[in-house]
Amino acid sequence: MPRWLIIVLSVLYILSPLDLVPDVIPVIGWLDDVGALGLIVSALSGPEESSAAEESSAD
Repeated sequence: MPRWLIIVLSVLYILSPLDLVPDVIPVIGWLDDVGALGLIVSALSGPEESSAAEESSAD
């Protein structure tokens, strides 16, 4: 899955009023949002993905 898609979907999930676990439940309700933030951080800090075009031009 492309990195930009993970970031966009995670941000949309955080901003959405609908959650897997409602935010009105203290602490537990915020854990799914923290998980989405974790996806964003891991996508931003991971190694760059190279495309097939870049790999073929490097040869």
